[in-house]
Amino acid sequence: MTEALFIGVDVGTTAVKAAAYTAAGYQVALARQSVQVCRPHDGFSELSMDLLWDNVQLCLKDVVAEINPSDVRTIGVCGQGDGLWVLDAQMLPVRNAILWNDARASQFVQRWGDDGTSNAISRYARTDIWPGTAGAALAWVQEHEPDAFARAAHIMFAKDWIVYKLTGMIGTDYVGLPAIPVAVGTLDLAAMMTGVGLNAPGDMCLILGTTAVLSYIMSPEPFTQPQVAATVHHPITDDWIRVLAPQSGASAFDWFAGLHPNSFGGDDAGEIAAKINEIAQDVPTGANGVIFQPFLTGERAPFVAPDAAASFLGMRASTTKADLARAVMEGTALSLRHCLHSENSPTPERVVLTGGGARNALWCQIVADIMGITILANTSEDHGLWGAAMIGGATTGALDPMTVTRDEAFATYSPDADAHATYNGLFETYLKTIDASRAIWTAMRT
Repeated sequence: MTEALFIGVDVGTTAVKAAAYTAAGYQVALARQSVQVCRPHDGFSELSMDLLWDNVQLCLKDVVAEINPSDVRTIGVCGQGDGLWVLDAQMLPVRNAILWNDARASQFVQRWGDDGTSNAISRYARTDIWPGTAGAALAWVQEHEPDAFARAAHIMFAKDWIVYKLTGMIGTDYVGLPAIPVAVGTLDLAAMMTGVGLNAPGDMCLILGTTAVLSYIMSPEPFTQPQVAATVHHPITDDWIRVLAPQSGASAFDWFAGLHPNSFGGDDAGEIAAKINEIAQDVPTGANGVIFQPFLTGERAPFVAPDAAASFLGMRASTTKADLARAVMEGTALSLRHCLHSENSPTPERVVLTGGGARNALWCQIVADIMGITILANTSEDHGLWGAAMIGGATTGALDPMTVTRDEAFATYSPDADAHATYNGLFETYLKTIDASRAIWTAMRT
């Protein structure tokens, strides 16, 4: 007797993944293809939509080769958010997709912040605007590529592009192949929350991926004030998900490691990370007075500042590479605490943390100490895939994401009371450094 299978597709920024699951969440096949981001100019970040589709096809082909295709019941798709994905009237890409981390539209965002446009948008759209959002990127295309702007007929997101290529239809819920319904799905982090079983108001998730993310589920309620960051609808319930995603996360750690490719030693990224942790482990709480502002590509949460720049503050002649390494990990964690601080939302006692950073025990402990929250870290990298697969199954009633659970292991990191007390003072200093830096960022922009 064959077993029903559900395929999930996750369209990421640097990789595309596809996987097949049983109804209990057991992964029976997995495929991954790297994605090449184009950076033709400083601050630009683009992706060929056609090459992205090619990579998705390769992933699906590899997955199907490992299973019986007739066992597949649904396909669910999730993907990176924001950016500008434009098709012409013939349903062909007008240009490369402009990605969420693209900074070319910074001047538009600065202008809209000054004249009140951003506040109006965030109040009515429940989401702030930053250079990598579709509206800002489209304004840039209109001014700098008028021919491309004139050809634009459809604007969508990454997941919608892939669903169109799979089905020949533009959908916002689910559309059907001859035998397999395809769910358009949702933003990747919403799928991740579903995949890890967070579906109730108050549930909160931290992600230490390319970006750091704090997201939590809230009940429907009127929005009367401008909203920082983003608000997305829950893929299953009538609730909302507040999404605060700073520009930097594990990318800050990778940047720091890349500055010292030889001095740390190690044959791959994992070994280099282990070496960095080894030296940072013995640095006391507070990195011997060094604070890292993690704004390597500007900032979008919990405040929008395209001109924000990263910096180390408090360095002295005695400052070591180990101090800087710890400061980088503390800086990203302080950024996440800033996101929580800005929301004035109830602080849960426990929070699930996922993403590549979940494998870094030192970093997880630093996050727990800085936020004063017990961290439940899960090192699985397929929560988005599993969430997308469940959402696909939900379109036909074959799966219920609200009740389906799978066995997973979580590492627990409880906050140290003394470290948290120290970090309370450091957090106040961190906020002051941001306030003091704004004039510097503006001066450097001009």
